Amino acid sequence: RILTSANKLVSAPAENPFIYSIDSATEFQAKILGAAIATTALSQGQYGQFPLYVFTEDGIWAMEINADGSLAPGKPLPRHVCVNPESITSIDDAVIFVTDQGVMLLRGSEATNISPLMNGRHYSIEGTAKTIVEGQDFFRDLLPALTDNTPFLAFIKQASVAYDYAGGRLIFIKKDE
Repeated sequence: RILTSANKLVSAPAENPFIYSIDSATEFQAKILGAAIATTALSQGQYGQFPLYVFTEDGIWAMEINADGSLAPGKPLPRHVCVNPESITSIDDAVIFVTDQGVMLLRGSEATNISPLMNGRHYSIEGTAKTIVEGQDFFRDLLPALTDNTPFLAFIKQASVAYDYAGGRLIFIKKDE
């Protein structure tokens, strides 16, 4: 278990997840935005060496496990900065997060922009079709989503991300305004 407060990360020992000690605190130079579990190593032969990514306002840190099982800062990863903490999502073998450049896929120590694979016109309904949908009680609640023409990069900066394990899909959900 892990607790965060502004720029400090405190972990509990594996054998007692209810005790947090100041000795296990790691202080970062910037505010912590979130954390995600890594399921793959930073390089071959190191599985489990960096089990946790910590996202700060300065970039991403990969945490190491010490011999006693405590967490310690490993090394800084690419200087991508997450602009939407709600987007930090663990998937099967990577972590997804949003930067000013788009949706990033962090696998090991490599971050790849996967937004170009997602760009395109998202579904929108207009004109006569919109009038027909407005008349149907079943669809009325969906109308704001169906008529939203927000550009993709602007949309993802304000959306939460969910991962559909069964379908292997990322689902971006816009918060109510």
